[in-house]
Amino acid sequence: MTYLTPNEHEAEKFAHEERRKMIVTKGEKGISFYDGMNEKHLASVQVRVVETTGAGDSFGHWLLLCLRVRN
Repeated sequence: MTYLTPNEHEAEKFAHEERRKMIVTKGEKGISFYDGMNEKHLASVQVRVVETTGAGDSFGHWLLLCLRVRN
């Protein structure tokens, strides 16, 4: 199973490709999940931001863990 995990600005580059599986990170607006046919949105949890360094890496690791546990 292959997914792209771009942010919302990077995702614009792939908008023309049909059926691309993506999980688009949108910062404080949450994430959008595209499975190639459907789109779902998950809201983010409100937190006090102290430092954003490594946020994308943390999200990627969390995502991999959830996908692995699910399968």
